[in-house]
Amino acid sequence: GTESDSTKMMNASIFDMARMLGDRKTILNSNYVILKEFMQLVCDEHCDRLVQLNGLKVVRAILYLQPDSPGSTLQTQEREYERLLENDPPSAVEAESFNFIVLQGKLAKLGCVDLVVACMSSDNKDIILAALMLGVTLLEGGCTVAQDMLAGILSQSASQRFFRQIEQVLADSVATLKAQKRRIKQYWAERTAKEAAGLVMEDVVAPSLGSNLRSITELIKFMRRMCMGQHVQLQNILRNQKLNKVSINFLEEIVKYLVALEPELMEAIQVGDLVVVEGAIRGFLMLGEAMRGPNHANQDSVAHAGLIDLGDRIFGKVYFEEPPNPSSKKMNLKTPSSRKMSIKVEEPENRNGLVSLDFKARNRLRSRLKDAVTTALLSFLEGVESTSIPDKMLTTVQWSAISTQMSKCHLAMMRGSEILDYSQLRDEGIQYYFLMKYLL
Repeated sequence: GTESDSTKMMNASIFDMARMLGDRKTILNSNYVILKEFMQLVCDEHCDRLVQLNGLKVVRAILYLQPDSPGSTLQTQEREYERLLENDPPSAVEAESFNFIVLQGKLAKLGCVDLVVACMSSDNKDIILAALMLGVTLLEGGCTVAQDMLAGILSQSASQRFFRQIEQVLADSVATLKAQKRRIKQYWAERTAKEAAGLVMEDVVAPSLGSNLRSITELIKFMRRMCMGQHVQLQNILRNQKLNKVSINFLEEIVKYLVALEPELMEAIQVGDLVVVEGAIRGFLMLGEAMRGPNHANQDSVAHAGLIDLGDRIFGKVYFEEPPNPSSKKMNLKTPSSRKMSIKVEEPENRNGLVSLDFKARNRLRSRLKDAVTTALLSFLEGVESTSIPDKMLTTVQWSAISTQMSKCHLAMMRGSEILDYSQLRDEGIQYYFLMKYLL
């Protein structure tokens, strides 16, 4: 269609601009002079919104393509750009590429940190999302140069608008989550009524819960990378902005979001709503990162926000799924209206953005979720100075549920990789062991 063609053309233009601006061999771009001027242009509050939006995408693409890096070819750049379009991290992150780390630092010093902060203060949701995605890539791996510069900017009173916008993203996401729950409930109520009346169902796509939660997921990823490497100043800023007129405890706000998300996790795993599940996993990992060091003030704040109770509820309901009957060609998925919806296993993706997963892929998600919860709980115990948090965990958590989870990992390991990959079962079981060892 026309929209698809225009999107492809825009993506191709962004790719070409990134190759040009990210290469110091480009005319007049020695030491990234043109790139610096470009970021200053995009950073300007009077910049056209479309230019600003695509400008953010161009700068992010430079970090993926690394056009100036030795050995960078058109083929490698095209592969990295595909990763960007899929929103996967640059392959250089896993490889811990020195050239990538150097490029992150260079772009940060050229004004990329200022660009992220300025565009995060926009009132345009698409620009805020693009700024968050650029911020995530800039901070991948815990880039200390970018972290230090970001901490310097956010510790000033002028950062109030930045934090207000983050607060708005959180508030909008919670409101969207509640509204989408109502839409899903209404959809299945109407469908049930039509089927009962013998009416022919129209080809209407069922709404998915995670379809409008992309911004909050990117925000959580951004916050986690702010805290990586135990960056104490940024960890503290997420809890308290000392010089701002209004200080917001974002650690408590993230816990509130996870509490709102928790009742939907079981079904989200079952129907393949990856946005919802990944949002929860990243939320727990982000809170764990914010408490590391240890950061005692953050540990205390998160403990009193209800994360321990939340983790306990997840341990009590998220269990591994047994392999399906080989003779069964379809799987029954429970819908919000408690009706049964038949989805063919071989369908890779449904039109509403849900991904059809086999039972082992669903078990991987369950294991990753529980592992993230355990990681957050273990962060409470790092360098603990008083008995208040351990006592709270001892009295709040149903340890029989954790014991059952550990036992199920052991029993599944005895069956090889039938339920889940052996290494993932082992890692999950070890996490439970350490948690119980430190407390009991």
